[in-house]
Amino acid sequence: MTRPAASTHAAIVADDLTGALDCAVAFIGGAQEAKPFVMLEPGVTLPPGCGAVSVNADSRRLSSAEARPVVRRAVESIRGESQLTYVKIDSTLRGHPGVEITECAAATGASLVIVCPAFLATGRTVRDSHLLVHGVRLEETEVGRDPLSPVGASRVSSIVGADSFAEIGLSDARKASLTEQLRLIADDSGDECRVVFCDAETDEDLERIAAAGLEVERSGSLPGPVIFAGSAGLAFALARTGRQDGPGHQAIPERQLEAPALIITASQRTLADRQLAMLADRNLATVCSAAFSVDTAHNVAGPQIDDSAMTEALESGRNVAVRASIGLSLESLHAEAVRSIADRVTASLGQWVSMLIAESRPATLVLIGGDTAHAVLTAIGVRGIVLDAEPLPGVPVGVINGGQLDGVTIATKAGAFGDDATLLKLLGHRA
Repeated sequence: MTRPAASTHAAIVADDLTGALDCAVAFIGGAQEAKPFVMLEPGVTLPPGCGAVSVNADSRRLSSAEARPVVRRAVESIRGESQLTYVKIDSTLRGHPGVEITECAAATGASLVIVCPAFLATGRTVRDSHLLVHGVRLEETEVGRDPLSPVGASRVSSIVGADSFAEIGLSDARKASLTEQLRLIADDSGDECRVVFCDAETDEDLERIAAAGLEVERSGSLPGPVIFAGSAGLAFALARTGRQDGPGHQAIPERQLEAPALIITASQRTLADRQLAMLADRNLATVCSAAFSVDTAHNVAGPQIDDSAMTEALESGRNVAVRASIGLSLESLHAEAVRSIADRVTASLGQWVSMLIAESRPATLVLIGGDTAHAVLTAIGVRGIVLDAEPLPGVPVGVINGGQLDGVTIATKAGAFGDDATLLKLLGHRA
């Protein structure tokens, strides 16, 4: 007995907020021209007329046990009968990608999960089953040594884990028989869900993987659906190959960001520092540090910052960039302590932003880092974001739905995405 084939009206479950956004933006456009909506958390009421729906499960920051029911709830909050389910995992496999994939597969009754975290626009590729960041194996990179969520390996299947899985290398992924390979792998597992890990080094590789998976899904030959798991790279490939008005590269609109912009980051990536430094060097923003102090019991105090200077700059139409800094080295601490401190810092930062914008409303809000974005948007009462543009890879832009900045333009970016000039270019200036 065959099932009705799913459409590419995507339902996305994401491990953090920036991921929920940069995957959902792939589904802008198409025949219906409905805009994607990103839910800040499961259970948010959807606005009328939205297209793809993406929910932030916020599972990366949780323990494995805590993440399981949260991911299940996220799936149930957005899944429809004709929706294609996409599991957004971290492009560098931080957090609990195995839990997210397993729970989504169980909740949807999936027969096949196709996994590829490659995201070429940000330097992520998969070669010989190993994840590389700009050609370097994951565990050897700054991202792999992230104190909040370190990843000490690079083999994708080893990090994710699966009871029943197969690996498809580049040579096999580039064969015309890829669809049949996937179908045979799924058929061999009987009623058990099979996970397939695929190599990819180009956008064309991702599009071949997406097309083959969609062909298997649309055939309705498996007892359960096919779901996909990856970062924004595979999401864009699915959107391009699965468009209902025909395949091809859909041009995502760009948007000029209005000044003044309020830019907030608590990302610990050195890249974020360089991006802000470039704004300061060009005198394009008032850049300051929001200093937090941490005592021996890991209690957080702060931020210490000149509020009046920030308010004055915004009211004069000048961009403002705020970088949260912590007066403590995190490298010597256990991951649990680092997470606790980070949560307290971002929550306090969010409350400070809420007070600042009550005094002076920016025209644009730019948030860097998933934890930062979630904390700030929660503090200002946001329900979700309607997406309508992506001026740079991995930098979605939309309109805030609900809260203190309802209707204001917002742009988000993962801390490790982009280059030194990303913020410069986002604000409309040449590098």
